[in-house]
Amino acid sequence: MKHNSQNTRMKRNYFGYLRGAKQLPEATVEKVAASLSVFEAAMGYKDFKRHNLTWPERFKEALSEANSCAGKPLSISTRSNHMRHVRDFIKWLADKPGYKSRIGWGDADCYKLSRKDERVANEHRDPEYPLPEHALIAFRAMPSKTELQRRDRAIFAFLMMTGARVKATASLKLKRIDLIKRAVHQDARDVDTKGAKTFVTAFYVAEQDVWDAFADWVTYLYDEKLFGPEDPLFPKTDRKISPDRNFVCEEVARAHWAQTGSIRTIVKDAFQRVHIPAYGPHSFRHMLTHIGMDICTSPRSFKAFTQNLGHSDVTTTLNSYSKLTSREQIEEITKLSRHSYQ
Repeated sequence: MKHNSQNTRMKRNYFGYLRGAKQLPEATVEKVAASLSVFEAAMGYKDFKRHNLTWPERFKEALSEANSCAGKPLSISTRSNHMRHVRDFIKWLADKPGYKSRIGWGDADCYKLSRKDERVANEHRDPEYPLPEHALIAFRAMPSKTELQRRDRAIFAFLMMTGARVKATASLKLKRIDLIKRAVHQDARDVDTKGAKTFVTAFYVAEQDVWDAFADWVTYLYDEKLFGPEDPLFPKTDRKISPDRNFVCEEVARAHWAQTGSIRTIVKDAFQRVHIPAYGPHSFRHMLTHIGMDICTSPRSFKAFTQNLGHSDVTTTLNSYSKLTSREQIEEITKLSRHSYQ
């Protein structure tokens, strides 16, 4: 059996609860759905009402034997996430009619890895982000002859100067860009910001050619392509059929990208072109935070850096993006070591 109609109804109700009461984004709900699918398959699609305390151990064993899409064993962090999603579902299920007498709240606590594995899964690793000079090398190596190359270069420049999230970048309209004030208005009414926040991001212009690549692109869209304020800042690639019946991609379309995969590929390819690790768009947020930690001389200036990233609380920036790498930690302690005990 590969389907259980009663289980499907309960899962659908749970997903509605996550979207409504918990206000979770669709991407998170999809991850929960994937975990429950793995759980249900591991239990042989048995009715959730038949739950007993052998299920958590069986699920742990199934996860330890499962492989990822790449054919490799699941990482500890992935297994921990699956366990957490199922644990929350079992807690929710324990209050529902027909399940109260069969599932207790304490049953959900069994869906955990060992303390050792949970500690390994939740341990923070060194953040991976480019050094500013490496990002600049990658940017300057990007070609800019064709329309699509100019767009790709403008995307890279925009991320270098703002650290905007990739979904917001893909959904921005031209009207949200102010070249005079050098700012972008991330308005949640039409920009896909995290948590539907609305805020202003000022461009961090460290190198003039980076700003010029972006500003020239905006001007080009208005003057040459005759785009209007409601058109996308970074349009998707227009695919046309040539006379010989082949697809041709030479221009941008007057439409937004539906997904963010193309922007991620553009950024990663730019780094790999100059033999730098394939950092993603989100790595620029780490890079800008560490720049701020180096150059900000007052709480006021660092507060400006954090607001620029869309954080209302400075601790959010510090906890999420300010973790030092092992290299930086050693360098800082070496500097401090010059001071004697006396």
